[in-house]
Amino acid sequence: MNTARAALAKLSPQARRLLLDSCVFQLFWFATMVSPHVGAQLAALVLWALVSPLTARQWLLTYMLALLGSVGDALWLTLGLFVPSDHGPLIFVLPLWLMLLWLACARYLLVLTEGLRLPGLLLVVLGAVAGPLSYLAAAQLGAASLAPPQPGLWIAFALWWGAVMWLARYLGGRR
Repeated sequence: MNTARAALAKLSPQARRLLLDSCVFQLFWFATMVSPHVGAQLAALVLWALVSPLTARQWLLTYMLALLGSVGDALWLTLGLFVPSDHGPLIFVLPLWLMLLWLACARYLLVLTEGLRLPGLLLVVLGAVAGPLSYLAAAQLGAASLAPPQPGLWIAFALWWGAVMWLARYLGGRR
């Protein structure tokens, strides 16, 4: 335990924040996949905002990216790429819990792209791989059903996620 504490103390404040936000987002994502409960999501988002605050500009960018992600998911849902298992309250065609997940995801992506300081192309590749994998993991956890493999649709989906990651980096100010 002392070794872990010493290692954590050696991290820069930015690295500690990235580690905290990474853990919080992964827990948020997993809890949402296991049981999408809007009240719990809202409470978690408020606690996360208190523990790891954002600036007003970061919140604005988070809302913009979350709106874009929600519109993208509405498109993928309409095209039949995935179908959430628990619809709950809907906002247009999307479950509210999915929109709140996008709010958490957008918040995390802004912090992640700033904290990792990776070249843009590497972030695009990371998004193109990790984004679609998160939907596969959601299906494995029973949170969604996925369309049968359609290479063109999945390639478009990967490109979408690469663009989302690039946009998060761009909006975050790291060009």
